Amino acid sequence: MGIRHDAREWALQFLFQSEFNQEDTLEESFKTFWERQDADFAAEREHLLKRGLAVPPSPHDLRQEERTRAKTRYHVLVRPLVN
Repeated sequence: MGIRHDAREWALQFLFQSEFNQEDTLEESFKTFWERQDADFAAEREHLLKRGLAVPPSPHDLRQEERTRAKTRYHVLVRPLVN
């Protein structure tokens, strides 16, 4: 998917997750969110590999520059909504 699509998807997931997991600061919330994203993707990838199914590309497979731009866009979308 494109950078904008990924950023919007992450923003919606973050907002949903933040409703149930209140952290002390926004930075802690972001850190927790990214840790869970990584863990969820790793678990999904492992499950698909065990079944011999095609594994979707990871957000980490994006070039580093694109990932940084997507994360920046994500933070721009989320910060005004949670402050």
